[in-house]
Amino acid sequence: MRLFLRVTEVPKWLIVPVVMTCCVVGTFALNNRVTDLYLLIFIGIAGYVLRALGYSLAPLVLGVILGPIAETNLRRALMTDEDITLFFTRPISLIFLLAAILSVGWAIRSHLQSNKKTNERPSDAPTS
Repeated sequence: MRLFLRVTEVPKWLIVPVVMTCCVVGTFALNNRVTDLYLLIFIGIAGYVLRALGYSLAPLVLGVILGPIAETNLRRALMTDEDITLFFTRPISLIFLLAAILSVGWAIRSHLQSNKKTNERPSDAPTS
């Protein structure tokens, strides 16, 4: 364990180029496509901008990783039955859709409440 803790002592100027090189080589080696490198650069820039603006990067990472998987499975589902109501008439898919909608609604509600609390300031003493 002490050896692993020593990794934190390595300076950033040494780790960042090594990690970036591994990312670029791994991205290109996975599918041998230059477009994957463009995606890597775009997502990196978007992540940097979002981090600078104070946004969480977890949704971005999940979207990039899970997006192609969801797209493939959506295509498979639509190949079995082209009717889009397939997702609303099956109980399991309806439960997942409702859970997703409730999750997004809950996140928006929590965000609005936190903004409301930060915007409320104690009123100053009235001046007459």
